[in-house]
Amino acid sequence: MNQAGTAPDRRTYQFDEFLVDPVRRVLLRGGEPVTVTPKALSILLVLLERPGEVVDKAELFQKVWPDTRVTEANLTQNVSFLRKALGERADQRRYVLTIPGQGYSFVGTVVV
Repeated sequence: MNQAGTAPDRRTYQFDEFLVDPVRRVLLRGGEPVTVTPKALSILLVLLERPGEVVDKAELFQKVWPDTRVTEANLTQNVSFLRKALGERADQRRYVLTIPGQGYSFVGTVVV
């Protein structure tokens, strides 16, 4: 309990067999940890905050790399790592959708 008498924010995100715990910074699949890079997990967390919405590239850069200048290739590579961790194939985008010229959207059904 915090000073206001309510439980601390222990929000988790669940989609299909995955569970994401932003406090512990873990991605679980069927209760087992999934290997994912810290930046790829950060991207996933930003997308999960606004499922179904387009998160533009500038916002992802600002939230994932706030004090570092990186190229679009860094973002693309980390999204690729994330898709691999989620078991997505090139011909199947169940979770992370690229919105050409804009950014990315989490398109899976999320339970908070």
